Amino acid sequence: MASNVERPLPAGAELVIIGAGIVGASTAFWAARAGLSPVVLEARPVAASLTTPASTGAFRLQFDNREETELVRETVDLILNFAEITGQDGAGLAVRQPGYLWATTSEEKAAKQRRLVARQHSWGQTDIELLAGDEARRRFPYLSPEVVSARYRADDA
Repeated sequence: MASNVERPLPAGAELVIIGAGIVGASTAFWAARAGLSPVVLEARPVAASLTTPASTGAFRLQFDNREETELVRETVDLILNFAEITGQDGAGLAVRQPGYLWATTSEEKAAKQRRLVARQHSWGQTDIELLAGDEARRRFPYLSPEVVSARYRADDA
């Protein structure tokens, strides 16, 4: 519940959140989904109107550990299905997903990329591609001739 000068604060609250930026709004959303009744206090007239709109808004699902991958995967699902999950279909998020590319010029790091992509696939993130240097340069012509390997996920933003 958000309060302003026209509506008095409740006498009590299970959770009080100071600030309705992306972190405060997200905390309130997940707390409400968990069954709590949060109270959000925001000094500005509109939520998420200070630094939140200026953030890069990027996300990726290429991590080196399962836990972070699973956590971010849940967040990406919320971002991509925001209207359906939150019931707020009045404003689309206009997400652009140009992909995220990691390239290396070292055979040693290329071997690490191969092992990492195999682990990422075992965690269910099977849309991460492992590209040999020639294929990476064909698809991304701006890459240096020294690139020996790359990994890419087209749906990263």
